[in-house]
Amino acid sequence: MSEAATLLDAVPGYVNSDDVQPTTSSLNNSHDTSLPSIGGSRYIPVANDQTYYEKKQQPSTVNFKSAEKAVLHLDSTLSDRFLASVDYVEAKIFANMPRHLIALFVIFEFVLMAIRFLVQALGYPLLSRVLTIVFVEVSMLAGSTFLFKRMISIPGRTKKSEPRTRKVRQALGLFALVWIVLAHSCWVLFYVPLPGDLFIAVLSFLAMGAYIHFMIMIFLLFFVEQIVHLIFPRMSHPLLKSESIHTIVAVMFALLLSIHGATITAKRPVLKTVNVGIHNLPPELDGFSIALITDVHIGPTVGTSRINEIVEVINEAQTDVVTISGDLVDGFVDFLRPRAMPLAKLRSRFGTYLALGNHEFFHESVDNWVRFFHDELNITTLGNTGVVLDKAGKKLCLAGVDDLYTESIHLNGHKMDAAAALHACPNHTTTVMLVHQPNGAGMILDALPKIPGSKQIDLILSGHTHAGQMYVIYPLSYLTNTFFYGHYTHAASGAQIYVSSGVNYWGPPIKMPNLCEIVKIQLHPA
Repeated sequence: MSEAATLLDAVPGYVNSDDVQPTTSSLNNSHDTSLPSIGGSRYIPVANDQTYYEKKQQPSTVNFKSAEKAVLHLDSTLSDRFLASVDYVEAKIFANMPRHLIALFVIFEFVLMAIRFLVQALGYPLLSRVLTIVFVEVSMLAGSTFLFKRMISIPGRTKKSEPRTRKVRQALGLFALVWIVLAHSCWVLFYVPLPGDLFIAVLSFLAMGAYIHFMIMIFLLFFVEQIVHLIFPRMSHPLLKSESIHTIVAVMFALLLSIHGATITAKRPVLKTVNVGIHNLPPELDGFSIALITDVHIGPTVGTSRINEIVEVINEAQTDVVTISGDLVDGFVDFLRPRAMPLAKLRSRFGTYLALGNHEFFHESVDNWVRFFHDELNITTLGNTGVVLDKAGKKLCLAGVDDLYTESIHLNGHKMDAAAALHACPNHTTTVMLVHQPNGAGMILDALPKIPGSKQIDLILSGHTHAGQMYVIYPLSYLTNTFFYGHYTHAASGAQIYVSSGVNYWGPPIKMPNLCEIVKIQLHPA
């Protein structure tokens, strides 16, 4: 036996495959050539996989204390432990899949994403969206395998409690399978007609939300397990190394945060008032009010009852104009028409105006949506154009642009064009612009001096970020958006930006407290 193999026998969680034998329920045998090979001997993880293998007996020639001391102080043994951890990760995530199949899996995913970006660049957003979903589903197979194996490994294995343990493991396995199936099936719901308020759709996306929470937490804990194994192999405290405890913690974390987030999205939207000071605002426009909603995401989980709630809150606010800054719908006109119809009841002095978001381009032809908004909902789409509103003889220009997403899909007739939108706005007129993505707002304001005609923008209304939506993705959302949530001032131009957290959510019906908002913007002289 090699020195590396001798040392690894002392590493917690690993035993030589020559020193184990399969149980009667094992589907493999102890001489399976697919087992990881280190230092000439095969090793298998047994930390919580005793369903398949039982430790027979440690070789009598190994002295645990001296071996662990060597593991701690010899550089070569750190390398051995790293290789052992790699094998362990492979076994856990890919279920002992041969390495050439793992390589094919990774290559397939890379090729799929390359095709997806090519298709998007050629102007086929629906096909691009389908390829994205296929990529996600295939990627989730590895995560789902990991989830299932972790769930069934929670109960320990002792001879005295074997029948009871088997039943617990079966129950956990069934729970994991239902969870996995619901999470995987949620993406399909965008492409099938659904009744107005279907609970199974909400449950499916809620399972997806719990899945995301679980995966993020369990991989953080899994990372801790491997770091402890690599650097501190003698540390055996269960809080640091127990897979069962870590899995239970991750499941509880996922369920509690998902249920908490679901209670937030089930509540009536919050009406938030924001006062904005505008330089050179005519006194006649003092108190001019704008209802802002973003990210309604009418789709599988956002039905008629939710839209009716939103309409009621907006109408009660009695604003001068209603604005929708993108991502109103998420699907196909024929599927979502009944869900969207309550929006026709929106009331304000100057009507309802919309700027397109990225999700309007994902499924249906965006031009079909624009016609539907106008003909059936009485909503005017501001696609790189503007409209002048007159109150008491004083003018305010409301402009809107196509979403930043159009810059990457090269769709004929659609791109983000602030110059075209501002062309409709007279000079020296208070101008409010609808721009779905804050990053797009930043690009427009940075380029404002280059727009001919000395145009100005006083206020941009955006959404898109959902203010992070969920705790676990908050950091990523914060880091990837120029303006994230709330009221900002652009230093170079002096323009102000308000980024709404949105009235709803995308995907999982989960959100952090007070982030399902409808905003009443009130303009005042600065």
